[in-house]
Amino acid sequence: MPRTTGDQQDLRTGPALYRVGAVLLDLAHREADDMIATVPLGRRELAGIVGIACGTLVRTLKVLRDEK
Repeated sequence: MPRTTGDQQDLRTGPALYRVGAVLLDLAHREADDMIATVPLGRRELAGIVGIACGTLVRTLKVLRDEK
């Protein structure tokens, strides 16, 4: 289901954790019973897409890794 304009606005202004998660979900694909995210981007590129600093991205990715 495509995101609505309101959803897109929330992703640009919401917490970094939500914004990074949303971008990763957009890049992910479902394989069997798992979500697989292959992100062919460097940290700087991904941080730029999300609109956050590289340091914030690194901390956010650590939080997401630790939560699995």
